Parts: sequence; structure tokens; C-alpha cells
Amino acid sequence: MSARFRLGVMMFLQYGIWGAWAPVLSAYLRDTLGFSGAQLGFIYSLLPLATIIAPFIGGQIADRYFPSEKFVAILQLVGGGLLIMTSKVTDYSSMMWLMLFYCLVYAPTLALTNSIAFINLKNPEKDFGVIRVWGTIGWIVAGLVLAGWRTIAKSTTAIAYQGDTLLLAGIFYLIMGIQAFTLPHTPPKKE
Repeated sequence: MSARFRLGVMMFLQYGIWGAWAPVLSAYLRDTLGFSGAQLGFIYSLLPLATIIAPFIGGQIADRYFPSEKFVAILQLVGGGLLIMTSKVTDYSSMMWLMLFYCLVYAPTLALTNSIAFINLKNPEKDFGVIRVWGTIGWIVAGLVLAGWRTIAKSTTAIAYQGDTLLLAGIFYLIMGIQAFTLPHTPPKKE
């Protein structure tokens, strides 16, 4: 399996995770759980806040102590567990704290996956766009998988699992955590 293929799968899963919950979570929180607009806004503000804070910490750890691919794998496995736990939560306080922890784990992976790709591509200026487009495809496929699941659940008279959007993202997260161990070795640069 080539490095380009593994990097494409990494991007597919990285953005598939986000695409599995971000576009549809608000409807679940508002319509099913009865969260207010302010509560929705606060939960959705956690990822932008985490993208400001977490990369400094995550980047420092990956740059100095651990190979980036191993650090991403650990963050993805932890994040998968957090999202699966979050999929079972129905109260605002628990949802808020779990989403905060999830966002703090997810945010550094956005920069780290780009870094892994740039370091391991032979011609990053030319090849990165092709690799990154797989992230967009992952976002789209996550939505299609969720829509397909919900259609099947309705047609078979099964009740769709209410936190299915978070569960799907958690499953993608665990898959990416395992897949990240197969990424090209990207050692820390201690200087």
C-alpha cells in the first residue's frame, strides 16, 4: 500500500469524522434533546475555540516527543471513545463537557494530518491537493452513509438510534485511529 494511498485514506477519515456530525448535530440537539439556541451555539463554538488552543499543545507534543502518526492514532482512539460516549448522553451539561474534551482531542489532528501529508509527499506542492480532496469526499460520504442508515432504519420500522450522528463519527474515529498506525513514520523534530 503506497504512502499516497494511506495519506488519502487518512484525509478521507479525518474529514469524514467531522462531516458525520457537524452538518446534522444541531437538529438532533434541538429537535430530539430540546436544547436551546444558546446551548446549540455554545456546543458549536467549542471546536473553533479548541482549534485556537489545542494545536499549540498538540503540536508541541508531536514535534518534540512522539512520532506524529502515533500521536494522531492515540488522539483518534481517545476521540472515538469520547464521541461514542457522547452519543448516549441526553443532558446539556454532560454533552457540553464531552464535546469540549472531544474538540480538544480533534483540533490538533487537523494540523497534524496536514503536516504528516506534507512531510511524506515527494512533491507536496503538486500532490497535496489530490490528497486533501479525499477529505472533502470523506465529508460527503459520511453524510450519505448517515442518510442511508436513516432511510434503512425507517423502511424496516426500526427506530433510528437518536445519537447516530455522533456514533457514526465515533466509529470513523476508531477506524482512523487504527489506520493512523499504518501512516508513514513521521518522527519528532526536537530542534
